[in-house]
Amino acid sequence: MKLSSRVQAFLKTLSLSVLLFSFFRIIFYLTFMNTSQNFTFLDALRAFFIGLRFDIRLSLLLSLPILLFSLFKRIHWARSDFSRKFWASAYALIFLSLLFTYAGDLGYYAYLRSRINARIFEFFNNFLISAEMVYESYNVWAWSIGLVILTFVIYKILYFFVFTHKEDVFNKKKVRVFQSLALTFAIIIGLHGSS
Repeated sequence: MKLSSRVQAFLKTLSLSVLLFSFFRIIFYLTFMNTSQNFTFLDALRAFFIGLRFDIRLSLLLSLPILLFSLFKRIHWARSDFSRKFWASAYALIFLSLLFTYAGDLGYYAYLRSRINARIFEFFNNFLISAEMVYESYNVWAWSIGLVILTFVIYKILYFFVFTHKEDVFNKKKVRVFQSLALTFAIIIGLHGSS
């Protein structure tokens, strides 16, 4: 069965999201695996599975706009190179913000031995002191450069392999709309059922 370009872009973005989030979870495990002697490999697998379910749900929510907004031809990425760059840039920035959160989670756990939570806002009460502490405790420049490079790589992947100039295999608008809305509805039902 042939899939429309928007469904292909949705599936590719979904896969990329899950891979990135899983990559950071593996980094988290490898970084702190020796800090708890009571944490077995079986516990790690169970925790990774729970995290994977969360990552899939988050990735589905992130990818949904592709199915919905790409129904409008004026902003479809195949319409112009500007639209293609816009979609790639928008999702690259979304990924950057999420990767920054994951990186912050690593630093937060290293400092307080707790996953990132609402308490992080307490650091903003003395922002300058907190910023100085972070700068002195962690290699901020290396992490920043790494995130920028990773974001650039993600942008290139999105531009060349996800949001391509490939025209839709379906010419009939009704078929395109039905396929996108049916998949969107199925995803929403799935997300609701898994909550």
